Amino acid sequence: MKPFALLFLLALSGCALASIPVPAELSSAPKLSVGGRQGFQLGQRIRFGAYATDRVRRGSTDVDETHGIVSSTGEHRQGYSFRLMADSAEVARVGCYTEAVARATSLPAGIEMSGVSRAALECDILPPDADTGGWTLTLAARNGRTLGGALEAKDDGGRFDVEGTTAGGCCEATGYYLRRQGRAVAAVEVINAGGVWLDPALTPNERHALAAAATALLLRQELGESYTREP
Repeated sequence: MKPFALLFLLALSGCALASIPVPAELSSAPKLSVGGRQGFQLGQRIRFGAYATDRVRRGSTDVDETHGIVSSTGEHRQGYSFRLMADSAEVARVGCYTEAVARATSLPAGIEMSGVSRAALECDILPPDADTGGWTLTLAARNGRTLGGALEAKDDGGRFDVEGTTAGGCCEATGYYLRRQGRAVAAVEVINAGGVWLDPALTPNERHALAAAATALLLRQELGESYTREP
């Protein structure tokens, strides 16, 4: 087995065993196990706790490439959308757009280096019966760092800061914390089957918004991670 293949398998093994630490503020919040993330994903539906999506609509991944003498750059883009229900009643309509810029460079002796230089996720979270109001999830990262940003209300100034985290030797995000004024009110585990924690003290509107954001993060796919130069 080639050394880089062995390292790749070890990284996958570490991620499979990892679990994100749960902030003390969420100690009274049960972990909501996630269903629908793994296995056959045509007609995918996500569910956790009282929440469930309808069939997730996901576009193909578009890639625009620019080739240089020793390096290539690929701009990856993908969109996805879903409706979110709570106890079978629709609470949000969500549309997301994710992108990543990856670069692959050929070095002497047949060595190739690659990495994601920029990644972003933006989602509109709208009430089921209106085209205005709602929330916007805006996250970004550079040079392989985990995504970070905010979930912001469109009408009343409400805001939750979003921070990605890694655990267990994983190279990519294993979860996200959502905080209001520094206090954790939700957490999302995006490895393995997934998990969600929601502060019991949240208002129904806040809870629905955070559940929609958590679902968007659970559905996001890493783009550009395996980008390589064409021969």
